Amino acid sequence: MIVSESVVPRISILGLMVLAFGVRPVSLSPDESLPSPVVAAPKSLSVDSSRCDTMATDHNAVYKRGVTLIHPYIIVQDRAPAESDRRTRELLGGIACLDRALELAPSNWAAFWLRGKAFQALGDHARSVDSFRSAYRIRPLNPDVGRELALEQMELGEFQDAVSVGEKLALAFPNDAGLKANLALSLLLAGRVERARDTIDDAMRLDPNDAVSRELKRRIDEVANGSRRQPHSLKEFQQ
Repeated sequence: MIVSESVVPRISILGLMVLAFGVRPVSLSPDESLPSPVVAAPKSLSVDSSRCDTMATDHNAVYKRGVTLIHPYIIVQDRAPAESDRRTRELLGGIACLDRALELAPSNWAAFWLRGKAFQALGDHARSVDSFRSAYRIRPLNPDVGRELALEQMELGEFQDAVSVGEKLALAFPNDAGLKANLALSLLLAGRVERARDTIDDAMRLDPNDAVSRELKRRIDEVANGSRRQPHSLKEFQQ
């Protein structure tokens, strides 16, 4: 079972551009409320600055360049990621553009979000979760931000952290069946099977025709009745 279908956001490339345009480049003093500093990519995945002007002073232009490079390769609803021999190079080049955009506008949560999606596409879950966590500090009640953060936390085995994020989102958006289903999955992985069962039942009441939630409910019920082993990772759950 592939669960990413239930957790991908519905933000379009146009939406990503609109969200960040209008963010003003600023000079800020250290402040605990601001996101952590951007973490450079590992040497094995060196950021490709040749695809981006890392000395650019036009935030909107460098941000747009990052979106253009990254967007074809990320996981979004109803569209398969593009396949290209330039994939890794363009993702890393896009990250370089977003790094520069964030130097110019550190409060650009959409740049952190897209940076997380780029690292997610590269399979670098540690840096992906760092980026989503920075976006979450700025927009903690944005469902697309929290959804991606919780998914990456589950990828890293940080199940209780994923539960905490999911609970806040479910309280803020009580009629969102997808967020409740995601919370049920994190509860299952955290070993809280009965709560996972109650939560997926809530999701099914909100959207009884959702195929992903139906499959999730079946698997949670099987764990509860002992016919399926308790999964201890997202990979085990997907098998």
